[in-house]
Amino acid sequence: MHNIHALAGAKSAGHARARCGALLLRSAIAICAATATAAKVSPAVAALSNTYVKEQGHLHLSGKSGSSAIAERGSATGTFTASLAIDLTIKISQVTGSFVVNLKGGSISGSAEATPHYSGQWVSFKGSLTIKHGTGSYKGASGTASLYGSLNRQQLTLNVQVIGQLRL
Repeated sequence: MHNIHALAGAKSAGHARARCGALLLRSAIAICAATATAAKVSPAVAALSNTYVKEQGHLHLSGKSGSSAIAERGSATGTFTASLAIDLTIKISQVTGSFVVNLKGGSISGSAEATPHYSGQWVSFKGSLTIKHGTGSYKGASGTASLYGSLNRQQLTLNVQVIGQLRL
């Protein structure tokens, strides 16, 4: 209220405009500071950064459900070294799946979708994977990367490659 009186007591119109501008600037700064404080992100999420990832995974059959759903387990090497679990459903025109990667300090999980190509005992596929969840130091992880893979349909061994920028 005293700011209104200060403007009213200004000696000139220019002086009043200057005081008004200063008040608006202080108000804007106060609003920005309050918004930044309210929108603080957890330290784990704030520590995440865009990371170029190039991983190779080599997996083997750990379970089968029906003729099109398989569970594969193995390891990944490249940007990280990690254990890897993938559940895949392979259909004529689509490969879908979910994955969990156990990294030092936490894990990331998500889903994948790809288009298959059949050649003899091999199914190769190309698509994308999307991170849906992270734990530990990967809490808040996100992103979508390119996914390439090949599955030997007789031995049920799976090779995958993931390439892209992920927020980890």
